[in-house]
Amino acid sequence: MSTMFEDIGGNSFGLVGIDRATQEAGDRRRALAEKAEAERRAAQELEIAKQVQARLFPQTLPPRKQLDYYGVCLQARQVGGDYYDFLDLGGQHLRKGNRCRSPDGQFAGKFAQPVHRGRP
Repeated sequence: MSTMFEDIGGNSFGLVGIDRATQEAGDRRRALAEKAEAERRAAQELEIAKQVQARLFPQTLPPRKQLDYYGVCLQARQVGGDYYDFLDLGGQHLRKGNRCRSPDGQFAGKFAQPVHRGRP
């Protein structure tokens, strides 16, 4: 509820009833709650994506008697586009594969290189 008035100088002003002010405060409170919920859901989805991505990396490494090796990928943010794997090619042959994604979404590089070659 609001009422408009005019003073003797011709200036208009209005008085807003408590119902309108209460409604506006409620609208702001709901908007803030919705924003907070959206941010919470986005953070939760990023955490799930981080866990899924971590499971894509090798969990066990092919054993090699004459080679100690490991791999780790620590993202600067929650998720990223880099990936690696170790491929057991049988015998004493092992290859390491990497994929790197640049910030624009393009693959910056991919390669597979021998890690260890068996000797007769």
